[in-house]
Amino acid sequence: MANGTGHPTTTAGGAGRSDDALQRAVYALNNQNPNEAQRIAGDTGIAEQRLVNEEDPYYYSRQRRRFEEVVLPVYRVILNDDDQTRYYLDPNTGALVQRADATGRWRRWLFSGLHRLDFTDWMRTRPLRDIMMWLTLLGGLGVSVTGVYLAIRRIRSDVTLLVRFIVRPRAAAKSISRETEMIDA
Repeated sequence: MANGTGHPTTTAGGAGRSDDALQRAVYALNNQNPNEAQRIAGDTGIAEQRLVNEEDPYYYSRQRRRFEEVVLPVYRVILNDDDQTRYYLDPNTGALVQRADATGRWRRWLFSGLHRLDFTDWMRTRPLRDIMMWLTLLGGLGVSVTGVYLAIRRIRSDVTLLVRFIVRPRAAAKSISRETEMIDA
């Protein structure tokens, strides 16, 4: 099941949650009734729930396509399951904005962190990010050019060795045939 944002709304066990239940839970959270947040967790307990007014390591603007800004404030509910699943809910509409389980968190660090160099907030700010990206790109270019240079040297060496191997036996054969002709004559 998915909500209007296209994000799946599932429990740790895989059973779907209805958008109505999420919206009721957000309404309850807005009305300062934290016990109602248990609707989000279902049978799983809640490790943490609170209104977040700033980005965190798993909910930040650079992760979005075209780098659009994230909705803030947002309710973050962390379940007490094995994956420590995080739900980010829009407090105005109750819509599920994002869900991050263990797989999503690994993806954040191994893919997004390495490919976008956005491990921390200060690494996402300009011009520092631009400088880091240019240095990384220049380093990659340097490694590539070095690899091409070494490949050309190796190919040239192999071709030279092959030419010597082919030319020398022919020269040796010609000299042997000349010696044989002199002896026969």
